[in-house]
Amino acid sequence: RKGLTEPEVRFYSVQITGAIKYMHAKGIIHRDLKMGNIFLDSHMNAKIGDFGLAALVVTGRDMQTIRRTTLCGTPNYIAPEILEKGKKGHDHMVDIWSLGIIMFAMLTSKPPFQSSTTDEIYRRARERDYEWPTGESTQKFISQEA
Repeated sequence: RKGLTEPEVRFYSVQITGAIKYMHAKGIIHRDLKMGNIFLDSHMNAKIGDFGLAALVVTGRDMQTIRRTTLCGTPNYIAPEILEKGKKGHDHMVDIWSLGIIMFAMLTSKPPFQSSTTDEIYRRARERDYEWPTGESTQKFISQEA
């Protein structure tokens, strides 16, 4: 079937959000959240894996978060602030962006900015250029409220 049902998406979204909240409370940003890094245990609970690009968010004396400037992540899930040329850097909010992409992908079976080239994916992400799928197949699984 195409995508998960809304109740399934809610179930997994709550679990993934809880894991992200826990990571952020510990000062960790994942920076590569994507469908391929969400795993299900034997009880069908979502678990986040692959912390290879994760970083600690260090705080200075003035308690300002030191922003990261490394270009990292998977193109379909990368947050626009990671792509910025001015190198203002990024923080934990990149994980929140990726969560939105994951939720979209769970509902529709594909990320919103998918394209044939990485440059086009980046352009579409920067410009928030996406289309919500239409048609009978999505109407069966996705309500107007979603």
